[in-house]
Amino acid sequence: MIEYGEFPDPEPDRGEVLVDVKAGALNHLDIWTRRGMPGIDLEMPHIPGSDAAGVVEAVGEGVTRFEPGDHVAVSAGVSCGNCEFCRNGEESLCVSFHIIGEHVRGVHAEKAAVPAENLVPVPDHVDWEVAGSASLVFQTAWRMLQTRADIEAGEKVLVLGASGGVGHAAVQIADHAGCEVFATASTEAKLSHAEECGADHVIDYEANDFAEEID
Repeated sequence: MIEYGEFPDPEPDRGEVLVDVKAGALNHLDIWTRRGMPGIDLEMPHIPGSDAAGVVEAVGEGVTRFEPGDHVAVSAGVSCGNCEFCRNGEESLCVSFHIIGEHVRGVHAEKAAVPAENLVPVPDHVDWEVAGSASLVFQTAWRMLQTRADIEAGEKVLVLGASGGVGHAAVQIADHAGCEVFATASTEAKLSHAEECGADHVIDYEANDFAEEID
């Protein structure tokens, strides 16, 4: 059951920042969390949400990177910073890795207490809706294309389902890297959006065999 209601305002612990949330976004992860994830015992009532941006309202003890009034976005993956994987830049393999909104209470609320290490500064000119929806999908697409695939300029990149969050992030990242980007979607509006994001070729997968469209 999903219920919209009141919840006590959180207080930032040591190393945390209290964020006055201005915008957030839904992610497919929210659906999986609502259905229940094997091995995850959520504290109820649970607050969902992994993507958000807002203004720093207060900082906890030991926080020096941010101060009240700063614009920030949430990076949802929390790691210890000390284990072998974290020291080697593989934070997602951290022995205590967890995701805000999945394993612990999230940011779909008016205020959220977030570890300072999981906040990134947002320039004042960036819209809240953009800042609040970019974090998780762009991290996912970046890891896929840059960390794993190690894409290079001139290569061909095919993005299936390019109209979704991760899909349109992948199109933008591949385009920025100088790749030739092929994007698939199912409607003219979605194909147009993929082109706006930087796709060189768009393919309606319901009307065409995209494998034949790519040479």
